[in-house]
Amino acid sequence: MSGRVRLAAWASISALVLGTCGCATSSPARPDSKPSTPASPSAHSSPSMAMQSTQLSPLDPKKQPVELRTEMEELFGQDVFVSVRVIRSRLRSDPDFTQAAVSAFFRNSNDLTTLIGRVYGSARAAEFRRLWESQQDGLVAYARADSQHDQDAKAAARSQLDPLPGRIAQFLHNLTAGGVATADISSRLRTHLNDLMQFTDAYSAGDYATAYRIERVGYERQFQLGTVIAAGIVGGRAKDLPASFNSPLTQLRSALGELLGEHMQLMVDAMGAALRGGPEFKADAAQVNEDTTALAGAFGVLFGPQSGAKFENVWSSHIEALISYSAAVADKDQQAKAQAIAKYHAFERNLSTFLATSTDGRLKAPALATVLRMHDSELVKQLDAYARGDFTTEYSVIYDGYQHMFMVAQVLSAAIGPTIAARLPKGGAETGGGGMARTR
Repeated sequence: MSGRVRLAAWASISALVLGTCGCATSSPARPDSKPSTPASPSAHSSPSMAMQSTQLSPLDPKKQPVELRTEMEELFGQDVFVSVRVIRSRLRSDPDFTQAAVSAFFRNSNDLTTLIGRVYGSARAAEFRRLWESQQDGLVAYARADSQHDQDAKAAARSQLDPLPGRIAQFLHNLTAGGVATADISSRLRTHLNDLMQFTDAYSAGDYATAYRIERVGYERQFQLGTVIAAGIVGGRAKDLPASFNSPLTQLRSALGELLGEHMQLMVDAMGAALRGGPEFKADAAQVNEDTTALAGAFGVLFGPQSGAKFENVWSSHIEALISYSAAVADKDQQAKAQAIAKYHAFERNLSTFLATSTDGRLKAPALATVLRMHDSELVKQLDAYARGDFTTEYSVIYDGYQHMFMVAQVLSAAIGPTIAARLPKGGAETGGGGMARTR
């Protein structure tokens, strides 16, 4: 998704939020959520615990369409990052790193399977798992062949992968009773596999700028795939989607989740590259900057260009502090580590104040600071684990940290929508009440 397309999408969301009466409530993401008032995030809540609490309960798409959409987007998007890390580990020939990466991939596959099982039952979910994980086998074989410069083995891996998009698409078409189109899903999955093979080729060749650009675009595509599949499950062949599925607040929450989840994963890449040193860091940093620009653009569309510029400045300080922390760990410089920690704690205070002010106090600064500290703590913890070679802990923290970003998106969207609606002029069209009035 290009920056121009993303800006257009944000403008569309802003128009919907601004032009929709009664947008102070949204459909809950979890069955027991309270839609009208955003809850203050708890410092003690665990994103993994939040997921586990719902994964085993039956899910009725007609009653919980937003929950299904959110989790599908989250998990299909995450598939790109866990797949890329398996591929990178194969190319680096690091068995310990590979084992942790493979474990993360299977955790994502298991979560997807569980989600499908909550709707369609365990037998159909098992069919999905078999098809989905067969893709990974082919991609690993492709990466192994690439690392060994074995063109015949690469061709064999391509042949292994070639029929899978069609098979998975047909399975999902049948599963949803025609809710998803076979041709559309097959095309999207074929693009997904091509993205990952192109990533493999670029990374193996040392073309990191291309590799990390593919990674980011691939994430955005798979995130969209999650939306499409969820819509097929909820709407069925008749495409009868409830209003909540595509409501303005659902779209806002989805867009924020996509960008914040992307930020978490890209920061993991960039911090690891900063720790290792070498040419990868520049390519990683470029994608982090693209994500930051998109986030700032979002806040600019929602709250005005001055707010967007202020957000970008504060957010960038957070990134710089975490990269400085990585460099300090690499240099074993305790003083520099302490300085970096002080910088990102200052960011937590500054951004929480900014967001509390922007939402007219609907978000509370102390609670926000706690949430942001959790995010920074997760990024630091995974970097420390990576530095000492504890890849199992690293990947567990990354997985939970990514999920945490979607909880943050839920809280932010539940406050931002009502804030914008409350700032609209009152009255009919003749008084400007139905127009795109400035909100800042």
